[in-house]
Amino acid sequence: RITENSFTTTRMRNLCEISDDCNVQYTSFLGDGFCDGFTYDTEACCRDGGDCNLPVFGDCKVSNTCQVLPSEISMLGDGICDDSYRFNTNTEACCWDGFDCGPPEQEQEQEQFFGE
Repeated sequence: RITENSFTTTRMRNLCEISDDCNVQYTSFLGDGFCDGFTYDTEACCRDGGDCNLPVFGDCKVSNTCQVLPSEISMLGDGICDDSYRFNTNTEACCWDGFDCGPPEQEQEQEQFFGE
């Protein structure tokens, strides 16, 4: 249970029950699609209601500045380079679309190697 403005509510986010030990100022921040960190990114708060459960690809962890909606996070690392206008996940923050696109320097090396 979480207390906010003297109201008590129970919240479930991403199959994780937010516990009584989750002490945050704004419960509306939990599960809002942004990893707020600090006191929100705890087990008691279900890693900010799942917002801080960002995927890791090798040694690259997807940043909360990756411009992808939580419902679209599965696009990362799916084998398709999503670098269009709508889904520009070919960025360092998105781990180059979960390495579906590859870092820019890797692409340049491949072009030089293959002569493209």
